[in-house]
Amino acid sequence: MRLKYAYSLILIIIGLTNLNAQNNGGFLEFEDEKKPAPVIVQLNTKDSVFLKVESGQKYLLHKVLPGQNLYRIKQFYGVELSDLYYSNPILEKEGLKPGRYLKIPIVGRAIRKHTGKDFVDSSYVAVYYKVKKSDTMYGIAKRYFGIPIPILQHRNNLSTTSLSPKQVLHIGWVSKAGIPDSLRKYTGLTGVLGEENAKNKYKYEHLQGEKPELMKEGVARWFRGMDLAGKNKLYVMCSQVKAGNIVRIENPMTHRFLYAKVIGEVPENSATADAVVVLSPTVAQALGALDSRFFVNVRFYR
Repeated sequence: MRLKYAYSLILIIIGLTNLNAQNNGGFLEFEDEKKPAPVIVQLNTKDSVFLKVESGQKYLLHKVLPGQNLYRIKQFYGVELSDLYYSNPILEKEGLKPGRYLKIPIVGRAIRKHTGKDFVDSSYVAVYYKVKKSDTMYGIAKRYFGIPIPILQHRNNLSTTSLSPKQVLHIGWVSKAGIPDSLRKYTGLTGVLGEENAKNKYKYEHLQGEKPELMKEGVARWFRGMDLAGKNKLYVMCSQVKAGNIVRIENPMTHRFLYAKVIGEVPENSATADAVVVLSPTVAQALGALDSRFFVNVRFYR
């Protein structure tokens, strides 16, 4: 009887523990005794959230916790899955791993640069930037974040504009509730992926009028584990087009299209025997592919 009572008590304790919210690295996750509940991604005001700037693109660094998935992260930060894959090439090889930091591409409007009358401390999280060797106060304030230099100095208690590598600057704030996707103007692809698409589009349209545009309809194949040319880019394999040229690919089911670079011919094997084009996972995600095999329209110039 005592053993049965003790066993019941242990089960109750375990159940209560699993229902408690656990705070780890500024994000919350909830577990249920029988079935995991949806993991809530939430910023914590006690945490330090860091920004990174690469080639003009701003990123927030997000620490992945056990149970979190890309869809929840996408929802919270208001980004496209294609942008997450593009900004974090390791996702294609190793997937989402707890403890790893993801680069989340964000728009400048997601950062609140001034407090104002409606500012409520408890609703926001401070964001910081770590100074690089080549950085200047003017570049950080004006070029990166659009903040007047005197305000940035005052916010960080600086009497001069001199900076040191690895110095941490308080830039502004982001909402604890996340970043709404309404801040982004939808123009097809967004962020860094959109920039690459725009460059490819320019190269493709440059040939208009010089050569006849051709079209091929058929099956596209893609494989989650594949790594085209070692980079997570808008790359495809297509036997109808020479390597280095650009093709326009459309998924008629989602009405999404993009411009991708051909890096070679479709491999000859049983998995790709019926394919007119083989896509990198980045291209497939951007086109809204749900299956590893789907129908596409490919336009190209020879």
